[in-house]
Amino acid sequence: MRSSNEKIVKDTVYLLSSSLIGRIFSGIAGIITARVLGPEDFGLLKIINYIPSLAKYGSFGFSDVAKREIPHIRGLKQSKEKEKIIRNVSFSSEILWFLFIAIIVVVASLFYESPKIKFGLYIVSISLLLSGLNKVYGVCLAIEKRFSILASATLFRSLVISVIILSTIYWGRIFSVLGAGLVGGAFTLIYFRKKINLDFSFSIS
Repeated sequence: MRSSNEKIVKDTVYLLSSSLIGRIFSGIAGIITARVLGPEDFGLLKIINYIPSLAKYGSFGFSDVAKREIPHIRGLKQSKEKEKIIRNVSFSSEILWFLFIAIIVVVASLFYESPKIKFGLYIVSISLLLSGLNKVYGVCLAIEKRFSILASATLFRSLVISVIILSTIYWGRIFSVLGAGLVGGAFTLIYFRKKINLDFSFSIS
């Protein structure tokens, strides 16, 4: 019981500290970004990020089903096959959802004449796919209660994005911010792949 309580406290400290440090770095990068870009380019950045932001609010929470049901199945000591079915369907559905949103973003880019917006939306569509995969890995880590890895990934991603923005914003402008998100997502995915095996087969039935 003591070791269990110690792990809970340790995981909580990891998650809170990584979130706090990440927010500090992100806040600094955000302030400098707003000052460097100015109203016009900062507004353009908001336009580019608007459509992808809908994925956050329009998500059906497919992977959250696995986060809720798999621990329940394990608690009842039910078959591994049932756990595998839930994992396969929920993770596959989550990935398909982000793929669908990414395609919508690419289609939306066709309605803009500005090259900045077009290329910006292309970058964001790839970032969306990466965020979908990272979300699935994050859920898998949460199921296995490996919160220290989640905390490390959150902090690592925030630091990578902030460093890239701060070192390139003066000449990269809006593409510095968009590129930072893309690189941060890619590095996070690589980190997750080294830390845990996703162990699922694509299936929606």
